[in-house]
Amino acid sequence: FAVSIGKGLSVAKSKLSYYIKVGLWFGGFQALMPLIGYLLGYSFADAVADFDHWIAFALLAIIGGNMIKEAVGNKEDEENNADFSIKALFVLAVATSIDALAAGVSFAFLKTDIISSITIIGIDKILLEKGAQGSLGLIFAEARKKNLRVQFVDKRVLDKESETKRHQGVIAFTTDYEYYDLDDIIAEKKSERGGFVILCDGIEDVHNLGSIIRVAECAGADGVVIPKSGSASVTESVIRISAGAAEHMKVAKVGNLNQAVEKLQENGYWVYALEAGGEDIYKEKFDGNVALVVGGEDSGVKRLTKEKCDKILSLPLQGKVNSLNASVALGIASYEVVRNRL
Repeated sequence: FAVSIGKGLSVAKSKLSYYIKVGLWFGGFQALMPLIGYLLGYSFADAVADFDHWIAFALLAIIGGNMIKEAVGNKEDEENNADFSIKALFVLAVATSIDALAAGVSFAFLKTDIISSITIIGIDKILLEKGAQGSLGLIFAEARKKNLRVQFVDKRVLDKESETKRHQGVIAFTTDYEYYDLDDIIAEKKSERGGFVILCDGIEDVHNLGSIIRVAECAGADGVVIPKSGSASVTESVIRISAGAAEHMKVAKVGNLNQAVEKLQENGYWVYALEAGGEDIYKEKFDGNVALVVGGEDSGVKRLTKEKCDKILSLPLQGKVNSLNASVALGIASYEVVRNRL
């Protein structure tokens, strides 16, 4: 590119401005095409994909045609023909450079549009095609910074989830549910006997989360806390399974469940982990502010979270099966809290 500019400046002074204008016009028009497509109703990503390359080829054909015409007109002048080849290289260099700049600007807008949507809309989960690179890799990096769940899947999975089949390797799942802050739950305190908070550690099944929210609402809990990663989110399915309880229950999403435990303890809560091998739950009085931590169906309460808790409580099991469903265990424990407060 530098060599082309140097030679172009020395042999094409009279028409230098013309070639620069052509290059600028080419790059600028191509940069505007995504915006035009967006205004016509396309998504920004589709506008870039559909219009960008077609316009590039069309304008290159126009510029190439003008160059050929000039070359044919000057075919008797060998010196002019030699100059023309340098001019052509110069124009293509300028046009290609501006084209790359336009593509970069377009991608910057595209990336900003996607990442801002994560904040504005409230994306719960993102599916990325396996082997994602380029822009998809940057989307993955930004999503991880925001502690969003990202799953890498085969293209056929994306095809199945996409209504238009034009997913471009990424699909986001959103919800209209508005989450609360943990501070809102701490300030709630429905009972004069103290606050009551339920924390979910790795509850990935939507049926369990919906049932837990229903139990929490019926037991008079102030709120439910779920982590941003490794947990089901409040979706339409969860709301339906909760029998509408999710509409009356404050649910907070936190980046780190262990930090949520520490914050509750700083605000005077006793935090109990519901896990096998702990003390008998029926011997606990549950005075003051209480928080119960229920673990996932397979892994239970994580080790570090258990270490953060003030005490581990267990339900006495009389049968041969060594565990209860997470929502069932929480239901029993929650009403033990309620019984002690009656």
